[in-house]
Amino acid sequence: EIVANNGCTDATAVNYDAAATIDDGSCVYNGCGSSGAPTTDHVCIPEAYFRARLMSDTSNPIVSADFSGDNSAWILQSKLDQCTVVDVSDPLDGVNWWNPFNEMRILGEDHSIVGGITHYGVEGIEYFTNLTSFTCNFNAINTLDLTNNTLLEQVYIDGHAFSSLTGLHTLDVDGLQNLKIVRCSISHLTTLNVSSCYNLEQLDCGDGAIQNLYLPHDQLNNPDPLIVAPPFPWTPKLTHLYAKDNQIEYLHILGQLNLEVINLQGNKLRTSSPGTQYLTIPGANLTTVDLDNNNIDHLYAPNVPM
Repeated sequence: EIVANNGCTDATAVNYDAAATIDDGSCVYNGCGSSGAPTTDHVCIPEAYFRARLMSDTSNPIVSADFSGDNSAWILQSKLDQCTVVDVSDPLDGVNWWNPFNEMRILGEDHSIVGGITHYGVEGIEYFTNLTSFTCNFNAINTLDLTNNTLLEQVYIDGHAFSSLTGLHTLDVDGLQNLKIVRCSISHLTTLNVSSCYNLEQLDCGDGAIQNLYLPHDQLNNPDPLIVAPPFPWTPKLTHLYAKDNQIEYLHILGQLNLEVINLQGNKLRTSSPGTQYLTIPGANLTTVDLDNNNIDHLYAPNVPM
């Protein structure tokens, strides 16, 4: 007896179900199709699962009826302009987030298959130009470029490290001067540059693979040519720095005078920069400092409660 199973029977669809015997019209496809935009005011969101996640978020002013054209991938720019908050996190909120087999919970970068896992991405996020908050926790994004989302104030992308191959390897937030909070713990990032995020207040990038961390600095305390000091009078805003359990060997934080909490335990910290003898911890506002399990020989911490 043949058992009828409803599902997507088209092998070219991203949600193809090999066990399905009856096509129920649920097939979804990557790409923008061949017919082009329905109007000049439409833009394409080519990632099928990104669209599905957007449509399932009832807090957004985006509903399925708003997508049209080939692959139902096209949407009016004016509709995206209404979005200030986007959350496309794992709907299980991190429960069993390491399980790679529920691909509806996996957003990657390049439509590739790595280690048996199909990756899809958030291409099209650049059209959400009025975003102030972006959340995409517990997925498998490989590369994330948010530089076009210039109004962003909060970015939450924790839990992007399924294995040594999958997970976040590149994050670009260059020039996001409104950004106040960045959380990107549990990732494969080896370099994180937030030096041009001049209003950054909280950074949590712990439990990763970071070797190079570039924080905002003024011209006087600028330690590295990769850091672009602000061309205007500026005081550091950073109050909370969590970067525990990474691979950081040198970290220049001398100019971070407003720091209240520092957690750098479990790194390879030696000094502030190559060629110097001390790791310098600034400011009198600190209430918590955790530097356990590092390689520090000399610590200079004037006015810091110990």
